[in-house]
Amino acid sequence: MPKVKNIIQLDDEFNVFKKKNTSKPRKSKKIITKDMIAEAAYYKAELRNFEPGHEEDDWLEAERELNMV
Repeated sequence: MPKVKNIIQLDDEFNVFKKKNTSKPRKSKKIITKDMIAEAAYYKAELRNFEPGHEEDDWLEAERELNMV
């Protein structure tokens, strides 16, 4: 866990001291499910009128695209 630095600062408007958090915001983890990949692959197959033989390519391409987002 990153260390959090607290800076105590005088707020002139209210004449009170307050803590200022200087830590960097955390990046949220993206969760990609098989259902999300399957749906994206389905739409890829639909665009080529469900021509057989490209199922694995559709899946892998959908997976790559979702991981880039």
